[in-house]
Amino acid sequence: MKDPIRVVSNWVRRQPPKVKSFLAVLAVMAALMLLRAIVHNHDNLFIAAEAVHSIGISVLIYKLKMERTCAGLSLRSQKLTAIFLAVRLFCSFVMEFHIHTLLDLATLATTLWVIYMIRFRLRSSYIEDDDNFALYHVLIPCAVFALLIKPATSHYNINRIAWAFCVYLEAVSVLPQLRVMQNTKIVEPFTAHYVFALGVARFLSCAHWVLQVLDSRGGLLVALGYGLWPPMALLSEIVQTFILTDFCYYYVKSVFGGQLVNGGSKVGHELTSRYPNVVFKEMLATAEELNPFSKHASQTAALDYIISIESDVFIPSHSGNMARAVEGHRRFLGHRRTITPDRKGLVELFDRLEAGELRESSLSYHVRKLHKNRQGAPRKREVAPPGVKGQARFKLEESFYQNPYPECICRSKDTVISGECTGN
Repeated sequence: MKDPIRVVSNWVRRQPPKVKSFLAVLAVMAALMLLRAIVHNHDNLFIAAEAVHSIGISVLIYKLKMERTCAGLSLRSQKLTAIFLAVRLFCSFVMEFHIHTLLDLATLATTLWVIYMIRFRLRSSYIEDDDNFALYHVLIPCAVFALLIKPATSHYNINRIAWAFCVYLEAVSVLPQLRVMQNTKIVEPFTAHYVFALGVARFLSCAHWVLQVLDSRGGLLVALGYGLWPPMALLSEIVQTFILTDFCYYYVKSVFGGQLVNGGSKVGHELTSRYPNVVFKEMLATAEELNPFSKHASQTAALDYIISIESDVFIPSHSGNMARAVEGHRRFLGHRRTITPDRKGLVELFDRLEAGELRESSLSYHVRKLHKNRQGAPRKREVAPPGVKGQARFKLEESFYQNPYPECICRSKDTVISGECTGN
């Protein structure tokens, strides 16, 4: 008997975009009606939204403190969050001080701590190349909208512009995080839990405002002021929800399908069952030996680096700075086997497999074929075209630390002239 969740998800996936949009609207309306029936005091929805948001932040703190890695997190998304929280705090102090001001202050402090951890303490695990969303793409439009459409209150004009700016910016602050997930093609479990918590919090907050408008028969919009500001404020809440809807759908689908497991224990068990010689630093040393390093991220990363250098085969899970340094070091030591995953090609294979265009029995053959020429064989470092200088050259040229051939590998004049490398 087929899994009903898989059957329904496959059916939805086959539908055209217009049908998918219609189904999404129906699902949201059904959820709103259900909340309206079971939650009599709609202010509880706002409290629930804050509680779920706090849970998401707690998951993020746990990831950074216990896992000692920021892989999969967007620093730029955290910066946008800090900006709109700081602006909203300013507005709260000068316009209306209430309990939410204290909650925003705590959230801002936590966000600044996360930024500090990513930038300084866990920098080696930060995937900067994948966090490439340009912040001005959202900052400039939000500022323009804030100048044009703002609350019609008795406060100073600068305060009303600032309030509108933080409302608009909050709606799109998660976009860099979604871009990181799109670029890496891998969603780390704790990051997924965090983003899902944001999605649920946004939905509950949006439901709170929508149901308030319905119950007051539009009176709330009148209370917010006149002009375009009331519908724009409500639209911002809706936009936040729909931006995260697609991710939340796949998150729930992955959880029910057993594909997203906290800490990756299921995935780790599957890997070690197929490859019993896979080892981790926890298997090579006792807990007492590792304990002095546990509170020092750089020393823990150094242990991972040494193991990666000395392993028979190295396969990086992402293209961060540490992975590049390991790849270059292994090339220097004689081009030790280093398999660089073709993420785009793997996604295409999995899509074909799920669509029934590829048999599972032949998947192994296609994966090996895909990586036949991606196993660390000697090749010259890719350089920028002639005439390109400055920052443009830095972006186009392959990192020297990732591939030091031929400058720091071939020592024989003959091998340099022939363009071939025989080792270190």
